[in-house]
Amino acid sequence: MTILLAGIGLQGLVTKVKGLFSKIAEAIGKVVMKAWKALFTLIKKLFGGGTPGPVGDGKCKIGEKNRSPVGQSGALGQTAAARRRCCSGLETSDSSIFVFSVSVGGRKVPIYGRGQETGKDKCPGGVNKHRQASKKIARKEAATGKYEYLTMDRAWSTSTGVSTDTRRPDVIGVRCDGKVNAWEVISKGDTPSKLQDRVDDGMKTLPVANRGETFVVKMKC
Repeated sequence: MTILLAGIGLQGLVTKVKGLFSKIAEAIGKVVMKAWKALFTLIKKLFGGGTPGPVGDGKCKIGEKNRSPVGQSGALGQTAAARRRCCSGLETSDSSIFVFSVSVGGRKVPIYGRGQETGKDKCPGGVNKHRQASKKIARKEAATGKYEYLTMDRAWSTSTGVSTDTRRPDVIGVRCDGKVNAWEVISKGDTPSKLQDRVDDGMKTLPVANRGETFVVKMKC
């Protein structure tokens, strides 16, 4: 009888310990989830992506069309923060592949995607030449201050949210004025005229108000 009661008591203790560990695990899970949410919010604030913000703080609300390109310094009646505003009204649906940003006019212009690798040609340092050419275009255009963000090797649909075309130009740039520019890099074996037709066809899938310019360029390191 004594052994039976002891066994029952031990079983109850084990049950209580299991319950305690379960509560601890649940509490830790909640803390981790809050930490992840806080980190994601911080990343969104640092690199854009439609993060809401009060007027004049240099951030854009989702869908907002501010149309004020970076770099218009000296505009009468504008604060420095207001001049940093760059709201295209568009938003990439996949900001998870963030590569780097270019600082210009007190604002960071994010560039998403890694650039397509084609062929065997390499640039100094061993980087694929086609990918390096895409990065060079993205960096150069971001530095003009005319863009809210750029993407490399991302679909028209993913890059803009207003197209259903899943083809991927080498670079897409979403300008502060809501217009979208796109680039194709000529690889060995490519026909420039066919590349031009392809990028032009993709551009036509955007609303007329968002259509910008298309470019077909030589592959350079």
